[in-house]
Amino acid sequence: MKYIESSDFGALYLHGGTPTTLSSDELKVLIQTCKDSFNFNADMELTVESTTHNLDAHKINRLLDCGLSRLYIGVQTFDNIIRKNLNRTDSSHVVAETILQAKKLGCEAIRIDLMYNLPGQDTHSWESDLLKAIELGVDNISIFRFHLYPNLKLAKELQSGVLPPMPESKIADDMCNVALDILKDGGYQQQYSSGFTLPGKKSRYYDLFYKYQHEGLGLGITNWFFSLLEKYSFRNTDELGSYIESIKGGALPISMNKRLSDDQLMKRFMSRGLSSAVDKTVFLKRFGVLPEQIFPDQICELEKEGLINRDDREIKTTPLGSNTLRSCRERFS
Repeated sequence: MKYIESSDFGALYLHGGTPTTLSSDELKVLIQTCKDSFNFNADMELTVESTTHNLDAHKINRLLDCGLSRLYIGVQTFDNIIRKNLNRTDSSHVVAETILQAKKLGCEAIRIDLMYNLPGQDTHSWESDLLKAIELGVDNISIFRFHLYPNLKLAKELQSGVLPPMPESKIADDMCNVALDILKDGGYQQQYSSGFTLPGKKSRYYDLFYKYQHEGLGLGITNWFFSLLEKYSFRNTDELGSYIESIKGGALPISMNKRLSDDQLMKRFMSRGLSSAVDKTVFLKRFGVLPEQIFPDQICELEKEGLINRDDREIKTTPLGSNTLRSCRERFS
């Protein structure tokens, strides 16, 4: 651990796969090992992802004993027909009961995800999903547009007609706009491009990761994002044997490593920051200049196209910009 002894972390996030596939005791050992191995702030945020079919009261209580700050439950949809099409094993009733149980047991923050553009989904069922989430009083709601990848079993089932078709592109765009209106009316504020939160319930992890872009260390062979320590960006090996051997030898199990120039770091800051908001004060403190001084053309173009808004404090995507986030981020690549 000599490589990261000087790093302090403000959040620990156990993300998917599905960490709660592990037993309660295994989760406790994993979390405690992380706490013992790294330097965390006293008020660090612990988020754990889960599905409802491997989450019970005992496991929730054990996670709370470990300092759980936020429970993230993958829901996708409350529509039982669509859930069956997606091979979700639990009914919407079980999903709702699990969320309510977690709240009753003392989970201070619960986040769920919902997907639109799903096979067989229409605007009415999408509205029902959103309203059900609001009714359950979850603190954070993330919405994602479903994208079909050719190698998925789902793609073959759609092609063969086993599953109903996906919504037309225009309808999917409308679904996103509907979500923005419903969530706003429900009292939710947009924290980042796909994430909405009730007042006072912001996820510290997403601010650290997107808005402030503090140092981050990804663990495991399934870690998908590039870690950043000081000016070094790196990615883990995806081969289990190599990963284990590196850890045993006290080395970082990395497959890619690169020292970023200030120009690359600024582009990275802008690209990632647009997922939440680019904090101009942080940018100025870190690089000694304002974003407009380095990227005047890109920022002016995005503003003229109605894709971003900016003021003295931050640069943030508009609803239209959030719908085309990838394109916005590519301006700074």
